[in-house]
Amino acid sequence: MASLTASYLETLYRESEADDAHPIDLDFDAVTGRALRDVDPEEVYRRPFKEVWNALSKGESLDVATTRGAHRLDTITATDLQLARTHTVREVAADQDGVTYTVRELFGEYDCALCMIASTQRYHKRDLQPIHPGCNCIVKTVSADYDPGQIIDEAKLERIHELVQEATGQSDRGGRAIDYRQIIIARKHGEIGPVLTFQDHSFIGPGAIGPTGNGGDEPPSTTPAQPNPPEDGPGPLGSSIFDGGANDHDETPPTVRTRQALDHAIAAIARVHGMDRELPRIPLYTETRPDYGGVYRRVGDESVLLRINPAPYAHPELTAVHELGHFLDHQGIGEPGVMSTGLDNDEVAPDSIFAEWWDAVQRTDTHRTLRMMKKWSPKMRWAKIEQPNGTIEDFYVSREYVSYLARPREVFGRAYAQWIATRSYDPVLMEQLHELSDPGMGAKLITGFTAGYPGQWPAEEFAEIADALDELFEQLGLLGKL
Repeated sequence: MASLTASYLETLYRESEADDAHPIDLDFDAVTGRALRDVDPEEVYRRPFKEVWNALSKGESLDVATTRGAHRLDTITATDLQLARTHTVREVAADQDGVTYTVRELFGEYDCALCMIASTQRYHKRDLQPIHPGCNCIVKTVSADYDPGQIIDEAKLERIHELVQEATGQSDRGGRAIDYRQIIIARKHGEIGPVLTFQDHSFIGPGAIGPTGNGGDEPPSTTPAQPNPPEDGPGPLGSSIFDGGANDHDETPPTVRTRQALDHAIAAIARVHGMDRELPRIPLYTETRPDYGGVYRRVGDESVLLRINPAPYAHPELTAVHELGHFLDHQGIGEPGVMSTGLDNDEVAPDSIFAEWWDAVQRTDTHRTLRMMKKWSPKMRWAKIEQPNGTIEDFYVSREYVSYLARPREVFGRAYAQWIATRSYDPVLMEQLHELSDPGMGAKLITGFTAGYPGQWPAEEFAEIADALDELFEQLGLLGKL
């Protein structure tokens, strides 16, 4: 993969920058093996076998165990191929003077699917012609350090083809076998980007998604989408959250950015699942403490408040999904007013609806690391790390904090946020998830185990957790069409 990518990029550089391009001398040790994950490949490729052994130890049949192991191997292999490609692109780009290419930018109230497919591609031709009569796409020139390849937005491209497949029973990667201009329209929805629907429907925002997440039983309204949702908000989740004001508790009312983050989170959730009940009303406030991303506060069976820190470093959209996950755990799943994952318990009950999800969590290396940290002596150094500013520090484990991170209810908050991000194809949430994927938050590991507390899961580990959440929400009758 590294060699093929390097050869491909060398050809592109020669075509676009013939006078300045020079042969690529790639250091394969920097783009393969341990360089991909900073983990010995022998350890990485032992994981599928551990998956098999773990399944067998829990009484699963050999067929089930080997299927799980094969799935894990497929995921690891696909991830490594992609990592080799991205590492090669970065290495090659650092040695080149840059490239210029063109893209189609969507413009106007709506866009056909054919134009949307075109907007996911990069082109070398400078003067692109309209795709069809009435096409209002804008052609833009982009200067970059490297060529991103033909597809520049894989998530959007896959989402278009999936919706066409769901609606018509077929799809064409070339966008020619089916008239994509006629069956899909992209309605602009504020900062969350295009939302796909069909020409004979009118999109009225996330509120159109009923309890099953796919439009409910009522026909779609012809009322146009409102720039600012009415006070009762979109759907059971949105209608339960209102803007709090200054009160006896000296709370800070939500800023515009706080509300934007919450609305973005609700819209992403609505693209994945619906609700089957009305939820309690709960006020939204702005979290002002710099060390807190957000808080869902409850007292007994009552929901008290929701706080979101709008600062960029707090990843407000992803944090909002996380805290809404706690809200749903408390009021939207199982018995209202009871945390379905438990309160301060360390395990999930075997008869709980969360049991299979919890089993999937415990099979991940991320959670195993947290359990190991819980047993670690706070007097013993866990790791030596280098902070982004160059400071060398000893990292000692806080048992209190790691116990908090390992509790099922907190694990569910993080898993729910990652599940919504990946299943909704939301670019803002995915970017924030990527930033949180580094447990050291920018710190480099010098010696020891990890540079910080592991929270979110690598994609290959999370696949099984995501599948378990799919099954859970399907069992609850809440899962919409992905």
